Amino acid sequence: MKIIVLAGGSGSRLWPFIKEGMPKCLLQFSDGESLLEMTLKRYIDNGYSDDIFIITDSKSAQSIQEHLSHIAPNLVSRVLVEPYSKGTAPAISWAIRHLLVTNKAKKSDPILTVPCDHYMTKNDVFIELLQKSVNKLQDDKIIAFGVKPTKPETGFGYIRTTEEEGFLHKVNSFIEKPDIALAEKFSKNEDWLWNTGIYLFKINTMLNEFEEHIPSIAHFMKVESHHEDYVYRSLTEVSIDHAVMEKTSRLNVVKLEKLEWLDMGSWDNIYELLPKDENGNVKVGKIVEMGTKNCLIFGGKRVVSTVGVEDLLIIDTEEGIFVSKRHESQKVKDLMNKLQNSEIESS
Repeated sequence: MKIIVLAGGSGSRLWPFIKEGMPKCLLQFSDGESLLEMTLKRYIDNGYSDDIFIITDSKSAQSIQEHLSHIAPNLVSRVLVEPYSKGTAPAISWAIRHLLVTNKAKKSDPILTVPCDHYMTKNDVFIELLQKSVNKLQDDKIIAFGVKPTKPETGFGYIRTTEEEGFLHKVNSFIEKPDIALAEKFSKNEDWLWNTGIYLFKINTMLNEFEEHIPSIAHFMKVESHHEDYVYRSLTEVSIDHAVMEKTSRLNVVKLEKLEWLDMGSWDNIYELLPKDENGNVKVGKIVEMGTKNCLIFGGKRVVSTVGVEDLLIIDTEEGIFVSKRHESQKVKDLMNKLQNSEIESS
């Protein structure tokens, strides 16, 4: 099995903490480890060190390689650099193409694709389920990994399960990032799971999916090496969830029970993970507060002070200041688009 760690993405939902060239997977929120380091350790500690490849875009490659030189030097040479950031579907195709051409992978080889910015407890439980899944993997199956929702979440995908086949569950429906009304409905229904974005499949299975659902990527997989950058540039930006997983009939899901999982791509989720004081506040930096409850406050070089506020996200960096109600942080991406289209420039 080869493991493709997806380390691209702009991290725009974590503005203003994220700057260009600093991918969100390098952020450190717990125990001094980066999200990338936590992800890699999950597999390195279980004997998969030689099977890991990391795919990222050209803007992030240097900072990721520098980080790897300190935490996993043997992986520096296994950073695959896509010339343009195009979303997870093209990124996965770029990585698979590299494995087939450069590493002489076989089309029957299993592939595990893993987001690099997720938090997970009890790695041993996950690895045990992963190994069972590899043993069950067939050409007619793509295996996703799902967790029971703990709240309505519009930033995640949802999977509806039906009949069981051992520990595998057939997927009946897949909906990526629903509106709040649907998210509330799904979170109360035992048939629906959060999609973790971790997928297991054989290379030939995904090549067939590309042929069926994304002809442009199927074409890219066949072009001569000297044309690959040009053809890749023409691909439409799209996630693997929208491009394949919402459409395929091959999708099955393994329920991840007895562990905790969280996508760290939003300030609300970071608030959930980090330790809180007696008033429910997460405070990082030079913080002075009075009568403040249930807030996430990130300070930089300056002192951040609050009086009598509740349920806020307050992020202060040299790039800018962000203030929001909690549970609204999924809208940061829209705010960033508005900022980019305005005449206001961040520092």
